[in-house]
Amino acid sequence: MTGYAAQLDMNSLRIRGYGEISYYPWGYLFCFDGAEPPPAYLVDITNFSTYRYHDWKEISFRAPVLPIETMYPADYRSKDQVEAAVKSNLRNSDK
Repeated sequence: MTGYAAQLDMNSLRIRGYGEISYYPWGYLFCFDGAEPPPAYLVDITNFSTYRYHDWKEISFRAPVLPIETMYPADYRSKDQVEAAVKSNLRNSDK
C-alpha cells in the first residue's frame, strides 16, 4: 500500500501521481494530479462512484492478473523483469 508516489517520465519530463492498495486478490490504483490514465489492460472502475452504498447491480468484467513484485505503484513487472532491470542499472552505473 502506498499513500502517494510520484513518477517522473524521463523522456517527456512529466510527473505522474499515483497511490495503490494491493492485497490479494485485488489491487486498486489511484491516479492524482491529472496523471495519465493507467494502461488499457487495467479495468477502470471510476463509474462505480455513481452508485449509492446500498445499490445492488450485477456487473461483469475481466480482471487482469498482474504481478506485484515491488513496492512502487503502477509497477506490474514480473520478478524476472525487475531482476533484469537491476542488473542493467548496476552495469550502467559502473561506466
